[in-house]
Amino acid sequence: MTATERAPSAGPALLASGLAKTYDDRSGAALTALTAVDFAIATGEFVALVGPSGCGKSTLLNMIGGLLARTAGTLTFNGDDICRPRPEIGMMFQAPVLFPWRTALQNTLLPTDVRREKRSLHRDRALSLLELVGLREFADNYPRELSGGMQQRVALARLLLEDPELLLLDEPFGALDEFTREDMNLMLLDIWAGTQKTAMLVTHNIQEAVFLADRVFVMSPRPGRLVEIIDVEMPRPRTIEMMRAPEFQDKVFAARKVLGAL
Repeated sequence: MTATERAPSAGPALLASGLAKTYDDRSGAALTALTAVDFAIATGEFVALVGPSGCGKSTLLNMIGGLLARTAGTLTFNGDDICRPRPEIGMMFQAPVLFPWRTALQNTLLPTDVRREKRSLHRDRALSLLELVGLREFADNYPRELSGGMQQRVALARLLLEDPELLLLDEPFGALDEFTREDMNLMLLDIWAGTQKTAMLVTHNIQEAVFLADRVFVMSPRPGRLVEIIDVEMPRPRTIEMMRAPEFQDKVFAARKVLGAL
């Protein structure tokens, strides 16, 4: 199998039923961020999540990552309840969150330090991951010596060092310029295709969502709920030229139409 081919799905990996999240605001009143969220994501599937600002996209991702407790409903990964962070679920955020006093290699190796393991046991793998994201020659450079896109590549290498089965991506390329963002999207797709991982991306960019995903989940304004699922039946591997295709534009317009009607 090549890096751009996908194996058949082995069945549902991530399941949510009746998922809800309620906070208490400053006055003590209940504020519902998410309500009645239901979905099933197959093993190896790439799903993108779009919706208005404040609709609970990041809240949902943090719940899946085990960083936030749910108020109601069920949430499982590979049949196991998600109630805390788990090594098979990895997260990447909009900010690369690199330590300025650590080199690219040392930042990639951060998870081994957290686990109090010897860096030497994981150094070769960290270097191979930096090579995978195109930064092998910058392994000894510090974050101040790297561009924003390069810093996000280091963050991606660090995420992959743990070899999680599920990748949760919270607008990881949102702060990058358009061309760098396109390059990162293509690199992400290539890595995803080669590793067979399940992925869920939060983005405000509808074109990015359609370009990357097998399905686009559209959420309503707060309290957030899943109101539409758009299947993106376009061949892989995907290229930037595909964005000119009528079927691509149809999917983008379909998502815009749903969001405009909310």
